[in-house]
Amino acid sequence: MKYLLAAAILFLMQNPSVTDSTSKFNTQLTTAFESFNSEAVEIYSDNTIHYNVTINTISHEVFADDGTLVATYHYEYPQMQPVRGNGAIIHTPNNKSEEHALLVSQNFNNYFNDFQEEHSDYSKYAKDSTAEELYLCKKNEGDGVFFPFYEEIKYADIYQTDNIISLYGHFQSYTGGARPWKSSLGLNFDLKSGKFFSSEILGKSNFNKAVAAEIIRQANRYSEAPVNWQDFVKDSAVKNWSDCVITFNNYGMVVTFPRLFTGEPTFLLPYEFLEPHLSNRGKILLGLYDN
Repeated sequence: MKYLLAAAILFLMQNPSVTDSTSKFNTQLTTAFESFNSEAVEIYSDNTIHYNVTINTISHEVFADDGTLVATYHYEYPQMQPVRGNGAIIHTPNNKSEEHALLVSQNFNNYFNDFQEEHSDYSKYAKDSTAEELYLCKKNEGDGVFFPFYEEIKYADIYQTDNIISLYGHFQSYTGGARPWKSSLGLNFDLKSGKFFSSEILGKSNFNKAVAAEIIRQANRYSEAPVNWQDFVKDSAVKNWSDCVITFNNYGMVVTFPRLFTGEPTFLLPYEFLEPHLSNRGKILLGLYDN
């Protein structure tokens, strides 16, 4: 995969009935990521300015002509507002720092605004999908129970420091079949530069190899787990961990391997482990020393 790490990384669905919608979603997120990263702003630092991130929602229900629910859609999308030290939201800037803060927020929000516009009306999508068709088929033939289609994105965790915002969420989709598709997603944003970032900017030349080796070391310690760990440590995906879902929390960097096996293998790389392998920029970004 060539998706940048900080983008919402959703692996292509194995169920053919959902592959097209997921591919489209991936393309939208990747395009937005590349577009808005090209509009990064000059870096200013002002500790009196903070950023509030709230989660907004878009929800739709789609019904067949007889009133039966055939599809539901629920999407969460973050929005950012810059805030002065006194708690006032910055609408009109009074200085360069506040101008910068507004541009940073605009870059962050624009990433999600395209997604919001694209998903503002899913009625036509549901009608064009097989949801109503499948429902009518089962109804007319009396063949089994119909389960409404659904698609949702939810953000479970928001980790924020003076330098970064890290978002961890879940994508789920059901378009018929035995079970829904589920995958994790992650986004990481640099509050100083106004850019989404990937792991490539964090480390020294040995960073990727060091992280892969630590993931394998942790995996080898598991004797009981919902995955075949011997196969896992041999899989090329471990070497390409930076293509997976990367987020941050109070303790370190979290690497999640979406849908490689039953469950999603997840590994915590503590900041103490990361620090010797980080570049100066990576240390500053993760707050491991003052710039």
